[in-house]
Amino acid sequence: MITAPGSSPERTPAPSLTLPRLRGREGWGCRRARRHFLLPIPALEIVDDWHVLGLAGTGSKSLRGDGVFVPEWRSITDREFLGNTGPGRSLHDHRRLYRLSRYAHPGPLSLAVAGVGIAQHAVDYCTAHSDRMGVGRTSAVEREAIRHDIAEATTEVDAARLLIRRTVSEIERAGKARIEPVPRALVELVARDRHFATLYALRANDRLFRAAGSQVLFEGNELQRCLQDVHAVASRTTRLGAIAGPAGATEV
Repeated sequence: MITAPGSSPERTPAPSLTLPRLRGREGWGCRRARRHFLLPIPALEIVDDWHVLGLAGTGSKSLRGDGVFVPEWRSITDREFLGNTGPGRSLHDHRRLYRLSRYAHPGPLSLAVAGVGIAQHAVDYCTAHSDRMGVGRTSAVEREAIRHDIAEATTEVDAARLLIRRTVSEIERAGKARIEPVPRALVELVARDRHFATLYALRANDRLFRAAGSQVLFEGNELQRCLQDVHAVASRTTRLGAIAGPAGATEV
């Protein structure tokens, strides 16, 4: 996995790695990496291969490099990255986010947060256009059912937001208190709430999409975009294994 771009810290040059030059291509979501590299953008080629159903605006394209020189101090092992035990930590020990394990850190919650934001936009859109929802001539009974769907979706989004806020609060508390190693309970909390916050956002979007009626069939409809984006988020954050936390992570 290549991390780019990034500025190089001012530090005495260290020896290069055993294989000092990199060649290859790294795509979004690749999990094969055992070492992460910090490389300047000019040394890499951006491959235009981000053609996706949802989250197209993120532009998470692949990077290709050939013969890129990598000093050792511009890399970090996967274990150092996940456990936050790399050499840079000693420079920033006074900042609590640098002391947190990657397994219990606000960073991995970012996609779930995006999913909740997308669901909130869907709720706001449907609330503002509730009079246009439904199929054909909507009866008073059907209109009441649509209002109920909007209310239920609103509650699901509120629940998802509260889960995320509570989890971030727990992470912040652990960082301030310098709790090390990270307790398994906190690792599991982050994994669980990431899963369920996204699941609630997904349910809210699906509920509103069904309630909206025939208007969502037209290309460019706001709810179409919300549905595609939140399903793209869910494909990366909701899975049964996430509820129990990372395998073997009794303490990180």
